[in-house]
Amino acid sequence: MPGIFISYRRDDSAGHAGHLHDELTDHFGRDTVFMDIDAIEAGEDFVEAIEDAVGSCDVLLAVIGSRWLTSADADGTRRIDKPDDFVHLEIAAALERDIRVVPVLVQNATMPAASDLPESLAKLTRRNAIELSNARWEYDLGRLIAVLEKVIGGGRDRRATGVAGRGARFVRRPVVAVALGGVATALALALGAAWYSGILSPSRLPPDAVSADCGRVSVMAPSAPTNAPANDALRSRVERAFDALPGSASAVFVNLTGPDRVERDAEVQVSAASTIKLPLAIEVLRQAQGGAPRPGDRHAVTQARVVGGTGILRQHVGESLTTLQLLQTTLVYSDNTGGNMLIGLVGSESINRTMQQLGFGSTQLRRRFMDLEAERSGLVNVSSARDAAEMLKRLYLGELPLDATMRAELLRMLRCRGQRTEPELDFMGRMLMPRPALARINGTLPRVRNDVALFERDGRAFVLGIFLRDQANEAAAEDAIARAAKEVIDAVAAAR
Repeated sequence: MPGIFISYRRDDSAGHAGHLHDELTDHFGRDTVFMDIDAIEAGEDFVEAIEDAVGSCDVLLAVIGSRWLTSADADGTRRIDKPDDFVHLEIAAALERDIRVVPVLVQNATMPAASDLPESLAKLTRRNAIELSNARWEYDLGRLIAVLEKVIGGGRDRRATGVAGRGARFVRRPVVAVALGGVATALALALGAAWYSGILSPSRLPPDAVSADCGRVSVMAPSAPTNAPANDALRSRVERAFDALPGSASAVFVNLTGPDRVERDAEVQVSAASTIKLPLAIEVLRQAQGGAPRPGDRHAVTQARVVGGTGILRQHVGESLTTLQLLQTTLVYSDNTGGNMLIGLVGSESINRTMQQLGFGSTQLRRRFMDLEAERSGLVNVSSARDAAEMLKRLYLGELPLDATMRAELLRMLRCRGQRTEPELDFMGRMLMPRPALARINGTLPRVRNDVALFERDGRAFVLGIFLRDQANEAAAEDAIARAAKEVIDAVAAAR
């Protein structure tokens, strides 16, 4: 039976839990880690399987995110207060049997107070917690693995010696270079990687915002298209997923290794929110490959440039970033300050002109981010689900006006964004376990929730875009996007 049991709430921390599961199984082996999504066989009693696993495990990891305590049923009852709630059952059983319970805090969550928990879970607050921060993931994961090794024994030899005092440093999967064809291209990418490594030098910003590898993720290489006929079952499942979306939804699904395509009002021009940062990025890199702005030019973050909303640069006034650092921070953290600085570098007119020339007629940058006066006057940035999906499709296939190095940079940055699991930066990935490789960007405004992503699964690639407008219940809209993405992923997995 497994030594490690991962307890999590699906609508709270599924993305973090899935990522943690993958990392721990890499280190300790699949038979050592239990997580309900793939450890319970078809037809097996779910409750009995969980009780058996909890009863026989050596340590239970209670993954606690921002919604762990407040998640409620349709009638408003907190799930944690219900004795038959799976999370309640799992943790209560572990505490009763005196199994080692480690609270794992994600999404900047804090430990709940004993008074906020039912009596059977109150002892949880006396267990020392460990935080898994997105900005310090490897370091925090190394600390957790060191604790687990003391409890269940050593794992596989997959760690490198860490800096003194940091504990075991976990080594992630190796980087896979993008396959763009040709010896010359490979050489150009190798030289480009070394050049950009110097440009993206360390600073006081979070490491994954500035490092040359951004978490050492690989970039995507186009999969070979297949000659398979259209898959009616796949399209039907995607259509049903789109039908389940709330009203005023635009959605598009494109199979990049086959002929399948499904749309629902995908051509409707809507508020783009932060998905407009994708065309901004395309134009920045298009101009950068021509030398103006140059990738290594430095740009100071001043107080006068700082705006509100999402992002981290407002905490780093006085620092200087290269053009590529600025773009990476803008995309990975959806940084509005960085976005406005980039608009100033390349010009909104140039962005719109390039979008028109590329055939993205619904996409227009009409104002800067957090320009409240322009927003009150009704001026919004616009796009469509079809335009956004087509941009990712052409990026993947190498059909944008970007050379091989710039294309690889943008794919890498969007992959870095796809790793982030903060609630405001992650809709589609919340229910995906194991989390597939994805390059993505999303956006939020009042009553607006947009998300578009490029997925890879089992050697196949596809694009999914969902734009929701006029949503009175924004949390429900985010969950609807997550459910639709899971259904589409499952449909793709079934379509072999």
